[in-house]
Amino acid sequence: MAPPVSIAVQPGATARRRFVVAQTPQGDWCTRDRQGQILRVFATQREAIHFALFETGTDRAAVLLTPA
Repeated sequence: MAPPVSIAVQPGATARRRFVVAQTPQGDWCTRDRQGQILRVFATQREAIHFALFETGTDRAAVLLTPA
């Protein structure tokens, strides 16, 4: 069995965050990053998308809106 591979991140390098925006059964809007590190709940879809875009540096391709 091969030893585990370690990947070093260069100082100043940022990992590209990706977010999923979805509506909860209670009607709130939830944003979470795909690593499970950031989870926020918002009252409106607009607020949730705004937060996700801010966190990704306005990278629309990094924000996935799931069907309500």
